[in-house]
Amino acid sequence: MEFKNVFIVNCNEENIPHKNSIEENIEEERRLFYVGITRAIENLWISIVSELKGCVRKPSRFIKECKLNLNAFEGKYKKGDKVQHVSFGIGEILNIDDGVTEIKFQDSVRRFDTSVLLNAKLMWKC
Repeated sequence: MEFKNVFIVNCNEENIPHKNSIEENIEEERRLFYVGITRAIENLWISIVSELKGCVRKPSRFIKECKLNLNAFEGKYKKGDKVQHVSFGIGEILNIDDGVTEIKFQDSVRRFDTSVLLNAKLMWKC
């Protein structure tokens, strides 16, 4: 069974793989993740949470294992680039790592899912 679009949400450690499965059922969790990503015909959307309830969250280890390129800005954007965000205005890229882009705006520092910024065209270079 395949689908035009596949969405895998909250693809963070302790969710995928689930924290209760890390020691015992890691291979089954890995297999299920692989099945999910291989069902996409046209688009695969993977979302991660960079912070939840004040705690920094890491992307799932399976993303790195599959060598999925969530750092889609590579070659286009880099640390120090000035950018215009559709909602937050002008900012400077502080970091791009593990699928998360950190941008300093005039009054705040915000973290974004890199693939969302790229695919939704939410920012551009100044």
